Amino acid sequence: MRTRPLKPMTAPEQRERRAHVRVPIRAAVTLVNGDQKVCGWVRNLSCGGMFVQADVPFPTNAEVQVDVLLREGYSVRRLRTPAWVAWSGDGGMGLQFDALTPDDLDLIIRTLQRFS
Repeated sequence: MRTRPLKPMTAPEQRERRAHVRVPIRAAVTLVNGDQKVCGWVRNLSCGGMFVQADVPFPTNAEVQVDVLLREGYSVRRLRTPAWVAWSGDGGMGLQFDALTPDDLDLIIRTLQRFS
């Protein structure tokens, strides 16, 4: 399992001052790290990351490949992007996107507009 170099964790009250607004959504997601795979549900989404509800979350700082289908009107578009686990706990993990393409960011923005 590949992991990201450890970053200092911030206090919970500092983590709540997010740079991006999160919008509640529900979408099936698959996360892959090497040969390990975790399936779960996206519970909220922002331009910076997402919260994934999962029975067995990846550990903090793990690098993952996100694969999620997002509705766009009458069609469905795939968001496949690298991310890392910013925090992990019982019931899920918070992911931070690592390298969104302009098309990925545009898809996320349109999804957020639809749910907000």
